[in-house]
Amino acid sequence: MAYQSKNTDEHVTFADALLSKRYRKAQNDFLNQVDRLIDWRPIRTLINKKYTKRQNAIGAPAYDVILLFKMLLLETWYNLSDCALEERINDSITFSRFLGLKMEEVSPDHSTISRFRSALTELGLMDKLLAQFNKQLSRHHISVREGVLVDASLVEIRSTIERTFGSIRRWFHGGRCRYRGLAKTHTQNILESIAFNLYRTPGIIMSSSVG
Repeated sequence: MAYQSKNTDEHVTFADALLSKRYRKAQNDFLNQVDRLIDWRPIRTLINKKYTKRQNAIGAPAYDVILLFKMLLLETWYNLSDCALEERINDSITFSRFLGLKMEEVSPDHSTISRFRSALTELGLMDKLLAQFNKQLSRHHISVREGVLVDASLVEIRSTIERTFGSIRRWFHGGRCRYRGLAKTHTQNILESIAFNLYRTPGIIMSSSVG
Protein backbone atom coordinates (compact mmCIF):
# COMPACT_ATOMS: atom_id res chain seq x y z
CA MET A 1 0.00 0.00 0.00
CA ALA A 2 1.25 3.49 -0.81
CA TYR A 3 0.14 7.05 -0.23
CA GLN A 4 1.10 10.38 -1.79
CA SER A 5 3.52 12.56 0.12
CA LYS A 6 2.31 16.12 0.66
CA ASN A 7 5.65 17.67 -0.24
CA THR A 8 6.78 15.52 -3.16
CA ASP A 9 5.46 13.60 -6.10
CA GLU A 10 6.94 10.37 -4.76
CA HIS A 11 4.68 7.61 -3.52
CA VAL A 12 5.55 6.76 0.05
CA THR A 13 4.90 3.19 1.10
CA PHE A 14 3.56 2.17 4.48
CA ALA A 15 6.99 0.67 5.16
CA ASP A 16 8.64 4.03 4.42
CA ALA A 17 6.25 5.78 6.79
CA LEU A 18 7.05 3.23 9.49
CA LEU A 19 10.76 3.65 8.86
CA SER A 20 10.42 7.44 9.15
CA LYS A 21 8.71 7.05 12.52
CA ARG A 22 11.45 4.70 13.74
CA TYR A 23 14.11 7.05 12.39
CA ARG A 24 12.76 9.99 14.37
CA LYS A 25 13.28 7.93 17.51
CA ALA A 26 16.86 7.04 16.55
CA GLN A 27 18.16 10.22 15.01
CA ASN A 28 21.89 10.72 14.56
CA ASP A 29 22.45 14.45 15.06
CA PHE A 30 25.83 14.34 13.36
CA LEU A 31 24.52 12.85 10.11
CA ASN A 32 21.50 15.15 10.21
CA GLN A 33 23.76 18.18 10.54
CA VAL A 34 25.91 17.11 7.62
CA ASP A 35 22.89 16.51 5.41
CA ARG A 36 21.39 19.89 6.31
CA LEU A 37 24.60 21.83 5.84
CA ILE A 38 25.92 20.33 2.62
CA ASP A 39 24.48 21.17 -0.78
CA TRP A 40 25.13 17.90 -2.58
CA ARG A 41 24.27 19.31 -6.03
CA PRO A 42 27.72 20.81 -6.82
CA ILE A 43 29.34 17.62 -5.57
CA ARG A 44 27.14 15.60 -7.90
CA THR A 45 28.05 17.94 -10.77
CA LEU A 46 31.79 17.54 -10.10
CA ILE A 47 31.57 13.76 -10.09
CA ASN A 48 29.27 13.46 -13.10
CA LYS A 49 31.58 15.58 -15.26
CA LYS A 50 34.06 12.71 -15.38
CA TYR A 51 32.30 9.70 -13.87
CA THR A 52 30.03 8.68 -16.72
CA LYS A 53 28.93 5.21 -15.63
CA ARG A 54 25.16 5.05 -16.03
CA GLN A 55 24.61 1.27 -16.01
CA ASN A 56 26.03 -1.64 -14.07
CA ALA A 57 27.40 -4.85 -15.56
CA ILE A 58 23.94 -6.33 -16.15
CA GLY A 59 22.46 -3.20 -17.68
CA ALA A 60 20.55 -1.90 -14.66
CA PRO A 61 20.82 1.80 -13.74
CA ALA A 62 24.00 2.57 -11.84
CA TYR A 63 23.82 3.68 -8.21
CA ASP A 64 23.48 7.38 -7.52
CA VAL A 65 26.91 8.99 -7.17
CA ILE A 66 25.92 10.91 -4.04
CA LEU A 67 24.83 7.69 -2.36
CA LEU A 68 28.23 6.17 -3.17
CA PHE A 69 30.13 9.26 -2.08
CA LYS A 70 28.24 9.35 1.21
CA MET A 71 29.22 5.72 1.71
CA LEU A 72 32.87 6.72 1.45
CA LEU A 73 32.31 9.36 4.11
CA LEU A 74 30.57 6.90 6.42
CA GLU A 75 33.49 4.51 6.07
CA THR A 76 35.91 7.22 7.11
CA TRP A 77 33.89 8.70 9.97
CA TYR A 78 33.10 5.32 11.50
CA ASN A 79 36.32 3.49 10.58
CA LEU A 80 34.61 0.73 8.59
CA SER A 81 35.87 -1.56 5.84
CA ASP A 82 33.89 -1.95 2.62
CA CYS A 83 32.36 -5.21 3.84
CA ALA A 84 31.62 -3.86 7.31
CA LEU A 85 29.98 -0.78 5.82
CA GLU A 86 27.68 -2.91 3.66
CA GLU A 87 26.57 -4.88 6.72
CA ARG A 88 26.14 -1.76 8.83
CA ILE A 89 23.96 0.00 6.25
CA ASN A 90 21.66 -3.01 6.00
CA ASP A 91 21.35 -3.03 9.79
CA SER A 92 21.17 0.72 10.50
CA ILE A 93 18.16 2.98 10.09
CA THR A 94 20.25 6.13 10.45
CA PHE A 95 22.81 5.04 7.85
CA SER A 96 20.09 4.07 5.39
CA ARG A 97 18.28 7.37 5.89
CA PHE A 98 21.49 9.38 5.42
CA LEU A 99 22.07 7.54 2.13
CA GLY A 100 18.48 8.01 0.98
CA LEU A 101 17.74 4.28 0.87
CA LYS A 102 14.17 3.10 1.34
CA MET A 103 13.29 0.37 3.80
CA GLU A 104 13.12 -2.35 1.16
CA GLU A 105 16.39 -1.29 -0.49
CA VAL A 106 19.67 -2.93 0.44
CA SER A 107 23.13 -1.44 0.44
CA PRO A 108 25.32 -1.54 -2.66
CA ASP A 109 27.75 -4.41 -2.17
CA HIS A 110 31.32 -3.89 -1.01
CA SER A 111 32.76 -4.38 -4.50
CA THR A 112 30.66 -1.48 -5.80
CA ILE A 113 32.06 0.98 -3.27
CA SER A 114 35.58 -0.31 -3.94
CA ARG A 115 35.21 0.27 -7.69
CA PHE A 116 33.72 3.72 -7.12
CA ARG A 117 36.64 4.74 -4.90
CA SER A 118 39.08 3.50 -7.53
CA ALA A 119 37.23 5.40 -10.25
CA LEU A 120 37.40 8.67 -8.31
CA THR A 121 41.12 8.09 -7.86
CA GLU A 122 41.79 7.35 -11.53
CA LEU A 123 39.69 10.34 -12.64
CA GLY A 124 41.60 12.72 -10.37
CA LEU A 125 38.47 14.02 -8.66
CA MET A 126 39.43 13.81 -5.01
CA ASP A 127 41.15 17.19 -4.62
CA LYS A 128 38.25 19.02 -6.28
CA LEU A 129 35.78 17.22 -4.04
CA LEU A 130 37.81 18.14 -0.97
CA ALA A 131 37.84 21.79 -2.02
CA GLN A 132 34.09 21.84 -2.62
CA PHE A 133 33.25 20.08 0.63
CA ASN A 134 35.49 22.30 2.74
CA LYS A 135 34.32 25.44 0.95
CA GLN A 136 30.75 24.72 1.96
CA LEU A 137 31.61 23.92 5.57
CA SER A 138 33.83 26.97 5.80
CA ARG A 139 30.88 29.19 4.97
CA HIS A 140 29.32 27.93 8.20
CA HIS A 141 32.65 28.14 10.10
CA ILE A 142 32.34 24.43 10.76
CA SER A 143 34.61 21.47 10.23
CA VAL A 144 34.09 17.74 10.63
CA ARG A 145 36.21 15.79 13.07
CA GLU A 146 36.72 12.07 13.39
CA GLY A 147 34.32 10.24 15.64
CA VAL A 148 34.01 6.72 16.93
CA LEU A 149 30.55 5.34 16.23
CA VAL A 150 27.93 7.83 17.48
CA ASP A 151 30.57 10.17 18.93
CA ALA A 152 31.29 11.83 15.59
CA SER A 153 30.30 15.50 15.78
CA LEU A 154 30.61 18.82 14.03
CA VAL A 155 33.12 21.24 15.53
CA GLU A 156 33.84 24.92 14.93
CA ILE A 157 36.90 25.81 12.87
CA ARG A 158 39.83 26.95 15.00
CA SER A 159 42.59 27.30 12.43
CA THR A 160 43.85 25.87 9.17
CA ILE A 161 46.31 23.00 9.38
CA GLU A 162 49.23 23.26 6.98
CA ARG A 163 50.45 20.01 5.52
CA THR A 164 54.11 20.09 6.47
CA PHE A 165 56.77 18.07 4.71
CA GLY A 166 56.98 15.78 7.71
CA SER A 167 53.24 15.13 7.60
CA ILE A 168 53.35 14.38 3.90
CA ARG A 169 56.22 11.95 4.43
CA ARG A 170 54.22 10.15 7.11
CA TRP A 171 51.07 10.15 4.95
CA PHE A 172 52.91 8.67 1.99
CA HIS A 173 55.13 6.31 4.00
CA GLY A 174 58.36 8.11 3.12
CA GLY A 175 57.86 7.71 -0.60
CA ARG A 176 58.01 3.93 -0.56
CA CYS A 177 54.66 3.53 -2.34
CA ARG A 178 54.55 2.76 -6.02
CA TYR A 179 52.53 5.15 -8.19
CA ARG A 180 49.27 3.23 -7.92
CA GLY A 181 49.70 2.77 -4.20
CA LEU A 182 50.53 6.45 -3.88
CA ALA A 183 47.33 7.40 -5.68
CA LYS A 184 45.28 5.15 -3.40
CA THR A 185 47.00 6.60 -0.36
CA HIS A 186 46.27 10.10 -1.62
CA THR A 187 42.62 9.20 -2.10
CA GLN A 188 42.37 7.95 1.48
CA ASN A 189 44.08 11.06 2.79
CA ILE A 190 41.68 13.27 0.85
CA LEU A 191 38.71 11.33 2.22
CA GLU A 192 40.10 11.82 5.70
CA SER A 193 40.56 15.52 5.00
CA ILE A 194 36.97 15.78 3.84
CA ALA A 195 35.72 13.86 6.84
CA PHE A 196 37.92 15.42 9.47
CA ASN A 197 38.27 18.84 7.78
CA LEU A 198 41.77 19.90 8.63
CA TYR A 199 40.88 23.43 9.73
CA ARG A 200 41.30 22.74 13.42
CA THR A 201 44.45 22.99 15.49
CA PRO A 202 46.00 19.58 16.23
CA GLY A 203 45.13 18.36 19.69
CA ILE A 204 42.08 20.59 20.11
CA ILE A 205 39.00 18.39 20.17
CA MET A 206 35.69 20.07 20.88
CA SER A 207 32.96 17.74 22.03
CA SER A 208 30.04 20.14 21.68
CA SER A 209 27.75 19.78 18.68
CA VAL A 210 26.37 22.61 16.64
CA GLY A 211 22.77 23.29 17.59
